[in-house]
Amino acid sequence: TVSKRMVEDLGVKDAILIPNAIKNSYFKKLRDVEVLPESLKVHFRDGGKLHVGYVGRLTEDKGMDLLINASKKLKDLAFIAVGSGPMAHKLEKNGVAVHDKIDRDQVVTFMQNVDIFVLPSTKVDPFGLVVLEAMAAGTPVVLTDLCGVADYLDSGKDAIVTSLDEFTDAIDKLSRSEAKRRKLGEH
Repeated sequence: TVSKRMVEDLGVKDAILIPNAIKNSYFKKLRDVEVLPESLKVHFRDGGKLHVGYVGRLTEDKGMDLLINASKKLKDLAFIAVGSGPMAHKLEKNGVAVHDKIDRDQVVTFMQNVDIFVLPSTKVDPFGLVVLEAMAAGTPVVLTDLCGVADYLDSGKDAIVTSLDEFTDAIDKLSRSEAKRRKLGEH
């Protein structure tokens, strides 16, 4: 399996752990928002708000209700979700901009251009590869402690790992500190 968390959840004593990995260099090449579809890049023309981004399935287990709650409470931030799934309409109805799937280079561009990347999983997420990808793109990340990748991260140094109850507050605090966002992104 892909994470320590999944080894525990499986309850099999001889489970073999093989963590996921990415090719960092792919996420380092800077990409301009102009490669994004018009419906997505229009969000980055509004320089007045910080952008909080998510990429993945738009499903309950991925924490879309947490994303909605954060969007409602943090009205000074722009929330953008890239993906598809049964919660797309609910997200849009509640102030989260939703964009269907985009190609791989566009995902990297999106990750490089949001101010904060989030993975709000509310059920155990085996790993959460998008966290590593966003980190490699130089974007600070807030994720819940239910993501398997959290076991490999030093919260506050690599990313912000938080409980479900403190997810919105973690985004709020990070959004208010440009220095902290820069430090996390550079690390």
